[in-house]
Amino acid sequence: MEAKPQKRRYIFLMTLILVIAAVFLARLIQWQVMQTELYNSIAGDTDTYTITGEAIRGEIFDINGEPLALNLTGYKIVLNKLFINDEELNDIIARLLEITEQCGEKWIDELPILTGERGSYFFDEEKKEEISEMKSRSNLNMNPYSSAKECMARLVEKYECGDYPVSQQRDIVSVRYNMAQTGFRRSQPYVFAEGISEQAMSVISER
Repeated sequence: MEAKPQKRRYIFLMTLILVIAAVFLARLIQWQVMQTELYNSIAGDTDTYTITGEAIRGEIFDINGEPLALNLTGYKIVLNKLFINDEELNDIIARLLEITEQCGEKWIDELPILTGERGSYFFDEEKKEEISEMKSRSNLNMNPYSSAKECMARLVEKYECGDYPVSQQRDIVSVRYNMAQTGFRRSQPYVFAEGISEQAMSVISER
């Protein structure tokens, strides 16, 4: 008579263990297979990045006390993909372009397409290698004889700048194109401008 209760308890314990194991297995499959992209993105957001900077060198003066080498403070405007949504990127660039222009600061402009009179476009002939690279299959995939206007139209479409004024489109495209060329991603921030004055940085920080 005592054997049956013991057997029942044994079956119950084995069943309970199997159920618990099945639950853990199902949860593990959900994490590893069904939600792989979610946890990969979370892991990417928690990466640690190290940024090194150059040490400040000593200042040098001549015999009359005139400076030969001085330490000057400068700032950079850096766009970090960890804190920017793709949907907001063009708006942020447009605002930065407006602020830097108002403050008389220069931003990094490497696009080999320039703006002429009445909104026309032409190639910067001093950047022939960059023009060929831009038209190449790995970039715009356009014919070697494509005009600057045709390349610009393709870039505006690619970076979704068509809703912005024509006066802004070229500059937004320039920033977006250079971002792509320099590998802008979560682990690779983009330097929008260098050597920014303290006054300009104050204005940018406030906005």
